[in-house]
Amino acid sequence: GVLLAGLVEGFVKGALASVDLKTSRLMGKIASYAVITIATLAAFSELKIAESFVNILFIGLIAMLALGFGLAIGLGAKDLVGKILSDWYKDVQHDLKK
Repeated sequence: GVLLAGLVEGFVKGALASVDLKTSRLMGKIASYAVITIATLAAFSELKIAESFVNILFIGLIAMLALGFGLAIGLGAKDLVGKILSDWYKDVQHDLKK
């Protein structure tokens, strides 16, 4: 888990280095800790240690990420998504009238 976390951290740092050095280091650390956390949860699950607790934590983690991603897209890109859907709707209406 730690080896994979180091690789992920280096990859994220390298990918975001052109944007901002401070941001790339922070995002690299966040990715590294996320990999370590998931690896630890997987190890506990395999060792049958607090199995139901680990499952609840993992489901909560996935739900938190999904909700955060949905809110970020929904609130942050509301205008862009609205424009894309409006253009798509106009295209469909135009095709149906043919």
